[in-house]
Amino acid sequence: MSRNDYVALITIGALIAVVVATIVFWLAGSESMLVSGLGASIAIAFGRLAGLALMLLVFCQVLLASRMPLLDAFPSFSAPRMHRLCGFSILGMIVIHVCLLVGGYAARDHRGVFEQCSVFITTWDNVVYALVGAVVILAIGIMSIRAVRTLFRYELWYAFHLFLYGAIAFSFMHQISSGDMADSLARTYWTTLALLVGCVFLWYRVFRPLWYVVWHDFRIARVVRESDTVVSIYITGRHMRSFRFKAGQYAHFMFLQRGLCSHHPFSFSQPYNGIDLRVSIKKLGDFTNTIENLVPGTRVIIDGPMGHFTCNLAETGRFCFVAGGIGITPIVAMIRDLARPADAVAFVANKMRSDTPLIHELMHAGVQVHTYVSDVTPAQKIDASEIIKTCPDVFDRDVFLCGPPGMVIGITNELVAAGVPTRHIHSEGFSY
Repeated sequence: MSRNDYVALITIGALIAVVVATIVFWLAGSESMLVSGLGASIAIAFGRLAGLALMLLVFCQVLLASRMPLLDAFPSFSAPRMHRLCGFSILGMIVIHVCLLVGGYAARDHRGVFEQCSVFITTWDNVVYALVGAVVILAIGIMSIRAVRTLFRYELWYAFHLFLYGAIAFSFMHQISSGDMADSLARTYWTTLALLVGCVFLWYRVFRPLWYVVWHDFRIARVVRESDTVVSIYITGRHMRSFRFKAGQYAHFMFLQRGLCSHHPFSFSQPYNGIDLRVSIKKLGDFTNTIENLVPGTRVIIDGPMGHFTCNLAETGRFCFVAGGIGITPIVAMIRDLARPADAVAFVANKMRSDTPLIHELMHAGVQVHTYVSDVTPAQKIDASEIIKTCPDVFDRDVFLCGPPGMVIGITNELVAAGVPTRHIHSEGFSY
């Protein structure tokens, strides 16, 4: 077995152990309620379990947000997709937790629902903290719904997420002061688990990027205009050979220049060369519209690399690449990194032919390139039928798609319906 296989087994084993230990402590604390036979007491017991499941999901979210490389042991694992799934599961658990506890205690003590809520707030330890935490988590969960988050600038949406860490702390204080984790041994277990998760988060989200600042001293080398709406940022520094990444991966970048000092994820648009890094950025909003104003010599904080959208996922050894808009950036890096680019086929879609960035690099890479633009009559479009017509052996290739989520999902569904094996389709949707 490979090192990643061992890491995966250990990780799965640790997760199972945490779940089992949590259930054991829940049973120890709620056993009398479960065996009472009373519906209200049983509802309370399962309400407590929902609260513990809620916090375990929160711990998972924090680990996902830590960007720890442990996730590399699961190549088919989509961190963003799991992050969304955990997020919405947390929202559901909050509702279940509150409803079961309020309803259970109200029925047991013969109170009305509103009276029971008042009792919780005025007499229970740290329930106010938990309430504030739940409101913050619910608000951010609603903001993360795709239709809602498009109403906010990325910077504002990201800033609101920082309040989550305070909400988590408030909720945790509530759990260790009442319920199944209030007992001394259970509290020690729960606190140790929280501290371990917190240390992992701080190491990868804070200390590792700071170490890169000290060790690599990343700085802007030059800014190059690629098209009317896209510019490439070249970054260099010290010990560049030791900063390794795979073509197709991305990182979070913070440019330490006034007006541009905020965290944003960008894919590397050229493969590893041990000399410099490049990201190619499209003007899509307030931040990206001013990216061209970056001054050479500006310091850069880099958090990464991360992501599994690489050729390591391929099973066939033959490739079909589909890129939409700025989704061309990781595709270019992957194609330039291929040992035999002439065997690959690339489909590139954009609004205007004059605004197709990096296309010249694909042409010079030796790959078969087919371009499509939508500002002509009739509009040119990439879909499964076009891919199959142009590349009949796509059923025997690995397909890598990157672009707007709607395009990626649509083409993926069409290819699967046409008979392309799901395991041969790999995608990355560019959105926040």
